[in-house]
Amino acid sequence: GVTTAVDCVNTTGWTAALNVMQHSAAAAIGFQETKRLDGLQLIEAEAAARNAKWSLTLGPAQRTANGGVSAGVGIAARTYYGLGRGSVNPAAPDIAARLRCAWFPGIVRGGVHLITIYLVSGEKLSSPANRRILEAASQLIDTLDGPWIGMADWQNSPSDLDASNWDRMNGGAIHAPDEPTCGANIIDFFVVSDLIASA
Repeated sequence: GVTTAVDCVNTTGWTAALNVMQHSAAAAIGFQETKRLDGLQLIEAEAAARNAKWSLTLGPAQRTANGGVSAGVGIAARTYYGLGRGSVNPAAPDIAARLRCAWFPGIVRGGVHLITIYLVSGEKLSSPANRRILEAASQLIDTLDGPWIGMADWQNSPSDLDASNWDRMNGGAIHAPDEPTCGANIIDFFVVSDLIASA
């Protein structure tokens, strides 16, 4: 059979995200920390992705109290696959900056929903902010018809997520690399719907 690769990358900025798209062999990528504000920055980012032959949907970053830019998430797919907008995406700006869904027509017959999540840095899964993001992700998953893949910077280890039971409550299984993804830690990994976990 044909293998379809999906990547999960925290790029800490848009320039690095575009660079990943230009050099990745993946069919789809979930991004965290794209740092593109709503409006012109999002429009320009999506145009740059099209020029690099990627379809892209972004959740806008947030302006911080001290004038910086925080968060922002995105999902990209090669243009020959295309990318459908998610039927449901968060409306609250602080959640929309950390959670995004899109439909990808590959991997399994009928396609799969791709979900990118960016939890709050330095906080446990049980913190109020991260609980709110995870609850929004669970609500989003509950609305989906068909399989899904969650790609996230969880800011916590696979064992922490496993202990929270979040993956199983949502009908998914953790798929994490053996090698560190951030310094000496594994915090960037997948939760895959039980409908395709073995695919």
